[in-house]
Amino acid sequence: MCDPKKLSYYLQLPYRIHVEPQEFEGEIFYTAYAKELGKYSCYGTGNSPEEAIQSFLSAKDDFIRFLCEKGEKIPEPDMTARDYSGYFSVRTSPQLHRELAELAKEASLSLNQFVNQVLAHAAGRKTTEKDLKQELLNEINKMLQNQTAEINKQLSYRFKQHFGQEWNKYYADNEYLQTA
Repeated sequence: MCDPKKLSYYLQLPYRIHVEPQEFEGEIFYTAYAKELGKYSCYGTGNSPEEAIQSFLSAKDDFIRFLCEKGEKIPEPDMTARDYSGYFSVRTSPQLHRELAELAKEASLSLNQFVNQVLAHAAGRKTTEKDLKQELLNEINKMLQNQTAEINKQLSYRFKQHFGQEWNKYYADNEYLQTA
């Protein structure tokens, strides 16, 4: 049996959630996990990052309950990961410094902004303005397609409900459609 106070403590710990896009047979989905709980032991999936996070939060609670019931050690979040200031110095050659500065100028960015984008890209994150715009447009397009499909289903259902099997006759007799 698991001590309810111990269980409550672990369920409320602030685990840092990582979300990664995955692709399988041309379909994109997302996986969410906390490194301390094991990327392949406790994770959630979804069609969007938000769905994956919600799935993970549910799986996390179930996983912690399971560990507690079995008397297993429950890993705690790594709190040191939350203490980064976002500032660090990098030493590089004068030639690389010049090349980076020139590339930043060509992109109409400060050297700091440019290097930040390069590092984010190298870390696997899409944070360039172009990538963010494309990601947003893709998400909006997907939402519109889903809404259009749902509206078409509803209209088709209501039309068949109203006109029954006589819908072909409706189109043939409808003067509005003939003049269009």
